[in-house]
Amino acid sequence: MASTPTLSIVSPVFEAEGVLPALLEQLHAVMARIGCPFEIILVDDGSSDGSWPYMQAQASKHAHIKAVRLSRNFGQHHAITAGLDIARGEWVVVMDCDLEDPPEAIASLWEAAIEGNCDMVLARRVQRRHAFYKQAGGRLFYRLLHWLSGRRYDPSIANFGIYHRKVVDTLRRMREPVRFFPAMVQWTGFKAKTIDIKHRQRPDGRHSTYDLRKLLRLAVDVMLAQSARPMWLVIQLGLGLAALAFLFSIITLVRYFLGYITVLGYASLIISIWFLAGVLLMCMGLLGLYIGKIFEGIQGRPLYVISETVNVQTHEHRNTTLGQ
Repeated sequence: MASTPTLSIVSPVFEAEGVLPALLEQLHAVMARIGCPFEIILVDDGSSDGSWPYMQAQASKHAHIKAVRLSRNFGQHHAITAGLDIARGEWVVVMDCDLEDPPEAIASLWEAAIEGNCDMVLARRVQRRHAFYKQAGGRLFYRLLHWLSGRRYDPSIANFGIYHRKVVDTLRRMREPVRFFPAMVQWTGFKAKTIDIKHRQRPDGRHSTYDLRKLLRLAVDVMLAQSARPMWLVIQLGLGLAALAFLFSIITLVRYFLGYITVLGYASLIISIWFLAGVLLMCMGLLGLYIGKIFEGIQGRPLYVISETVNVQTHEHRNTTLGQ
């Protein structure tokens, strides 16, 4: 195999002991068809099962498999960043390890990429195999994300895709602590194609660890990191509440002069309490969220911590540190 691969495959791994053998088998089969030098980078994101021992054993047998173990669970998108920091290929495939996105689709992504006229090719899932509640939660997540950030996202497109080196290098320079890979890719603005792939059920029968609570929290985090639109929404809300308070004050004053209100100070007290308390508390809460994210950013902590590696050269490991 050539010292510098043409294609790198990056896959974050979490609690995937049952699917890793099939993943590597299918990746090797599709790369045998493509026929270019390649490397497989598996990033263990703090798994507690046998994922890391298996990755370690496979990397010890095959020089083109690189195994990276993070010191704890940093999150899927941080694990993807760790893989991108190590990947050396001119083109880089990012895919989940759960086999819901078929590895054989890499051949179609590769063909579309080498045709030219694009910097990345994204996989659009058709015939989703997730349960109804999971699909409904995903649609809610993307609608909330669109409303809060002002950017439109296709819920059928996730991480799976192939990205040119210049896209990867741009992503590597983005070191903000709040990370959502599809949003980061969209922000780069590079020319993209999309191809349809068939979504599959996870062969081990397990479901994604992203529940509705985690999706909503991710949506809020991405919103705070990607857009100042919520501040404008608060301004609009404040204007709306001010208009309602003005209308309510007129109604209250009319009732006062008609004799329906006899308690002195009632009108001004009720109007001021409901109006000012609600607006101020909401604004303070939103500002607190933004300040919290600013605090996270200025701490300058690394996006991830690597505890062990197999087949990762010293200079590659050093480059990941410099990128942080």
